[in-house]
Amino acid sequence: YGVILEKTFESIQQTQLTGTYESKEKTECRGKMIIKKLNSKGIMLKTNMEPNILPGLKLLCEFVLDDPKQSIVKKEVVVKAKKGKYLSAEFLSKDHSDNLGPYLFFNKLYV
Repeated sequence: YGVILEKTFESIQQTQLTGTYESKEKTECRGKMIIKKLNSKGIMLKTNMEPNILPGLKLLCEFVLDDPKQSIVKKEVVVKAKKGKYLSAEFLSKDHSDNLGPYLFFNKLYV
């Protein structure tokens, strides 16, 4: 028998978490966002307008989880890539001892 092994990215969950972002540096930028993908390493988000954000910029993101408590999460991220209204960002801290940790763990998103 022939066998094909396929690697899938089940650890990246498609989401629709809403929130806001703002710059932690001299560049003034802030706005609303929707988190499209989420895992323990970072996020992919869609902004409400095309921002003047370059890779390397640090942002403070605040968003609401779709858990029963509607938990509010505040995380610092660094932008890794940008394409139009979409940004990929990595969490600055890998410590998710807030409400995000259990959310990631129980939704099997902890990679």
